[in-house]
Amino acid sequence: MQEILNNLLVKNQIKHFFKNKEIEIIERPASYIIKQTNEQENKVARLILLPSKGFTANKINETSSHPETRKAKITIKGAIRVNKKKF
Repeated sequence: MQEILNNLLVKNQIKHFFKNKEIEIIERPASYIIKQTNEQENKVARLILLPSKGFTANKINETSSHPETRKAKITIKGAIRVNKKKF
């Protein structure tokens, strides 16, 4: 995971996405969620890093770890490989 976070492309995505604000990384069973440390209650933004065969919920058969969410926008950037400069 640390190799991926140290990738220049990933660093630039995080920097741009969160506008240089403080972030924290939440480790889930099969993913890593990057979020702003202090965020609005009614609007949140996340970057999700999925390993191969990863999932965002707490269990593989769970459809959502946040069923209270009414709307979500998802953009898939692509695969990140160590020492690569593009998706």
